Amino acid sequence: MLSDSSKQLTMSKSSIQLRVDSDLKEAATALFQQLGLTLTEAITVFLKMSVNSDGLPFEVALKPNAETQKACDEAEDIVRHPERCKQYNNFEEILQDVLGSPK
Repeated sequence: MLSDSSKQLTMSKSSIQLRVDSDLKEAATALFQQLGLTLTEAITVFLKMSVNSDGLPFEVALKPNAETQKACDEAEDIVRHPERCKQYNNFEEILQDVLGSPK
């Protein structure tokens, strides 16, 4: 039986090749160097965090344009304060209100 001091973990390594903008690589390398990491170590941290979180380790979201944001805000307001909104009992009431047609 091996003693604890003689046990050694062996991990096989594989290479990843990727292409990025030269300026981005230079800026990232400088940043990670300030953090005491090589670019390879930083990418490894990213990959490990992705696996551990079962996804990207940060939020990825599209920021809505102004019109979409306004509609979302209006929808949230309706949910929070339905009493502020006009309510209808049936489709005919909606048509009368929108078109101004008699019942």
